[in-house]
Amino acid sequence: GRMALLTRSAAALEIAARLGGAWRVLARLLGALPSAWLDAAYDAIARVRKRIFAAPKDACPILPPDLRTRFDY
Repeated sequence: GRMALLTRSAAALEIAARLGGAWRVLARLLGALPSAWLDAAYDAIARVRKRIFAAPKDACPILPPDLRTRFDY
């Protein structure tokens, strides 16, 4: 089938729906709200997510600017 590119809240709702169970119910309930509201909420969570969910100690560090040119992203 044909795949659609989903971004921000639309992508999050699709993932929740595919998880099934209570996540699917939550995705359907939230999906009834205007996408502008959902995207605003998504952006607000994205701004603070690193404070809410800390990276594991063994995660790759962010490269300093002088080393970034050595790697392809």
